[in-house]
Amino acid sequence: MNVRPTRKRSLAVVLIAAGLLASVQAPVQARGRPAKGARAAAPAESQPKAKRVAVAAFEAPSSSQGRSLVLETLSQHDDVEVVALEDIAMAGKRLQADPSDPSGRRKLSEELGIDAWIDGTIEDETARIRMSSPDGRSLGVANVKGKSRSAVEADLGAQTWKALGPWLSVREQKVRALQVQQELALQKALAREQEMVRQRGLLQVRAQERVVALQTAQALAREKRTAFDAELARQRGVVEERLAQADGERKRLEDAERKRQEAEEAEFQASLQQSQPPNAGPVNEAPIVPAGGGIWAASAAPSVQPARVEPVASALAPAGRADGVSDPSAANPRWLAQRGAQPTAASAPMYAPVYAPAAAPAGAGAVSMEGVSPATRRWLEQQQQR
Repeated sequence: MNVRPTRKRSLAVVLIAAGLLASVQAPVQARGRPAKGARAAAPAESQPKAKRVAVAAFEAPSSSQGRSLVLETLSQHDDVEVVALEDIAMAGKRLQADPSDPSGRRKLSEELGIDAWIDGTIEDETARIRMSSPDGRSLGVANVKGKSRSAVEADLGAQTWKALGPWLSVREQKVRALQVQQELALQKALAREQEMVRQRGLLQVRAQERVVALQTAQALAREKRTAFDAELARQRGVVEERLAQADGERKRLEDAERKRQEAEEAEFQASLQQSQPPNAGPVNEAPIVPAGGGIWAASAAPSVQPARVEPVASALAPAGRADGVSDPSAANPRWLAQRGAQPTAASAPMYAPVYAPAAAPAGAGAVSMEGVSPATRRWLEQQQQR
């Protein structure tokens, strides 16, 4: 008894699961690829609607093939449908509408679904194809010229489609737009190529100018370097020449100074020989200059007599003190000179000849330097300054 309800319950569960699965998959199909029916209907909707065109009789000679050439050109495009003249004539009889009259064409267009009417006129060397709307508004014109009527008719189909094709065919519009874009792209590519050629040429010119400028700069730098080296060598030569002149001048001055000193020494020695008193022994050392005049200050006085100094041992005895201690000032004339004392005969060295002048007479003035050579005078002045 419980088996049958269980089977019914399980069947209901299966059906509910299937429904849920179908409801889940439906949005996925809607978002993904379309169904078969929709896939089949998509091409029909994407295809543009073909335009119906009525080609009326041309005004041309009876032997003209212009209308047939235009029909042949239109028939090559599947998005253009040409309405036959027989259909137009039958509809005109039924509707009592004249295809050459604008009102009749309006009626025929509404009846047959005509989108445009094409009329043509062909003369000897010219042809004119005009397309108009059902209400008579002009949609396009194609004018063809040639050397003869046959040449005009041979080119009539192509020129008609060139002038009227974009309006008749959506596909032709896309093709023309694509052609325009291609031409524009080609022009851009050509312009880019020309610009690249121009820039390449400009780059080459600038590179050549740069090379010339660098060569000029290098030549100028070489000239400057050569001039700099020449000037440096010249200045080096000038310096060496000036140094050589300075060295020669220094040597010349040194030689002159040495000769001058030798001459002064010789003159001094000669003056010493000339100024030595008579009956005096040879002079070994320079005499001590007493304060208050030259060594020969009293030479002019008649009482001046040269005297020889006794040895130091005998000269120190009279100068000693009462206690028997010798006086150092008697044997050290420099010590006496530092204290402002006058050297005496006893204080002079034993080897230095001292000419002790007698006391000058009262009222005598400065000591006369007559008979003394200039070199001796200078030497005496130096001794006084010490």
